[in-house]
Amino acid sequence: MDLLKLLGLMRSDAEPGMFLGAPVTVPEDDSCGDCPAGDFLGRVLIALAMVDTATDDVNGLPAVTEGNVHDLGRSPGHLAFRLGQLEAMARFAVANGNPVSWD
Repeated sequence: MDLLKLLGLMRSDAEPGMFLGAPVTVPEDDSCGDCPAGDFLGRVLIALAMVDTATDDVNGLPAVTEGNVHDLGRSPGHLAFRLGQLEAMARFAVANGNPVSWD
């Protein structure tokens, strides 16, 4: 869900289904949705530009265990790596005229 928040694809109480003035189809549970490829690419590029400022991606997150809950953490550079994959996918969708859907 952190990646959806970083991309602005999570529902906001202030402007449901909107991000930077662009409508986004996001169901109530925020687990799936779709948007035009160009809009998605723009969000990914914004997230890539902000990843060093808005997150501590350089250091990653350590693994944490509390009781029966195990958070395996995140290796350094993971968000930038995943955003790079999303950028390639979004550019492919733009080039082929396809919308982007996630679930």
